[in-house]
Amino acid sequence: MLLKIEVCQFLLNKFAAVLSFICLVSLSGTLSAATVSLVDNSKSSIGCEVKLEGVIEEGDVERLTAAIVEVKSRRDYWLDAVLNSYDFRVCFNSPGGSYLEGIEIARIIDVPTGVDEGDICESACFLAFMSGINTTFQENDFGVVWQDRVMHPLASVGYHAPALNIKAGNFSAEEVNKAYRIALFSVAELIKLRKEKYGSYIFRDYLFEDMLRIPPNKMKHIRTVEQAIKAQIMVFPVVFPGVEKSLENASQYPQDKNYGGFAHACRAMGLMVDDFGVDEGPHRPKISTDQGYVFFSAAFDLGESGTGCELHQSIPDGSTSTWFVGDGSAKDGDANIGTQGSLAAFMYYPPLTEINTLKYPFNHAELNLEFLSGFGGKDDKRLLSCAVGDTTARVTNVQNFTNLRRQAGMNGQVTGPVPLGAQLSVINPGNFLRTDRCAAACNGTNQNAVKQCIDNNDVWIEVEYIGRRGFLSRKFLE
Repeated sequence: MLLKIEVCQFLLNKFAAVLSFICLVSLSGTLSAATVSLVDNSKSSIGCEVKLEGVIEEGDVERLTAAIVEVKSRRDYWLDAVLNSYDFRVCFNSPGGSYLEGIEIARIIDVPTGVDEGDICESACFLAFMSGINTTFQENDFGVVWQDRVMHPLASVGYHAPALNIKAGNFSAEEVNKAYRIALFSVAELIKLRKEKYGSYIFRDYLFEDMLRIPPNKMKHIRTVEQAIKAQIMVFPVVFPGVEKSLENASQYPQDKNYGGFAHACRAMGLMVDDFGVDEGPHRPKISTDQGYVFFSAAFDLGESGTGCELHQSIPDGSTSTWFVGDGSAKDGDANIGTQGSLAAFMYYPPLTEINTLKYPFNHAELNLEFLSGFGGKDDKRLLSCAVGDTTARVTNVQNFTNLRRQAGMNGQVTGPVPLGAQLSVINPGNFLRTDRCAAACNGTNQNAVKQCIDNNDVWIEVEYIGRRGFLSRKFLE
């Protein structure tokens, strides 16, 4: 019987880190229980609108749920989803607390999350923070769910296996068996959470395993660009690397393979997933611009098949107040494997760059816009036309969204919103509706006259967006 107890004690030691998840972390008495409050998102650099601060304890999930419901009741939440709204975040400033309460909070979170400047989120808080998601709607109204958790460059985010709240000494067989059952239950709960919350969107396998490996008396923080990318955490606000230089030398990128960090952004595509790397390169880099987009392509890992990388950076005409700056993809040349994902400015830095060294000036949005705009030269500008010649177009020149109308004209009945950057189908490419006063302008070559008609909302294009037909002003299409 003694042998069995010793074996069980050995197993208990092996499961110590996991067992501790089910316990409250022993925290200093100077730390207070969590409070949940509504905050002014205009005063938050990452758009916090609900904030939990303090030690996470039983009952916090109810308070947080009530706050989220309150915010949603004051907004058109469906509209937020359609608009890719990043300004509604549940933010945290907590050293941790109850693991079970943290996992319950993670279950109810269905909005983006964040950790603001100077705040911390560790241990049980990390579970809640990592549950941040966003939902957008595409064609046929199908919801697309994706990770949306943001940390400020000066935030502190960390995880570990919390210390077991037990005293040293001998354990009975009953105590060990109970602890073993709790260990299995705690692991099952986290696995269940990952299944409920869209699988690896919460934790990639490597992150889950790493969390269990960190000793209870240690804390592993997200400190580098690489660590943030691998954890699928966005760092924001951040300016592109070498912004000041880029404003002067954007056209010189082909002579400098590291210029602007495009190669690093390609490598980020490989860091986002398991068993797929984007390493050696870039080879044959190319860069071009086209009506508000900067396109970068290059070859990596030359050999049997090689890997191709493509980045599509957007140049919005309105505010660049969100972390999203474009999308990228990397694919093996022969095999049908690869990865794709959204891009943020911090991904353009070398992987080992310390996050707290990234620059975030108050006018970061303006600087990033100028950085991307700097790649466009005079040759990239197309002649204005009242018509849209392509079969697809994107929404531009709006702050957040424009309205799809049943009839052409600003007095047409509104049928629904169309967000900034949305891609839609042009019903009859080359055709348009215009007011009588713009007949000569639209049929002529006077660019100033064409621009005036477009700017005055005198030209309308018939389009289709998520199954709905209607008209949009030519002013808002590219």
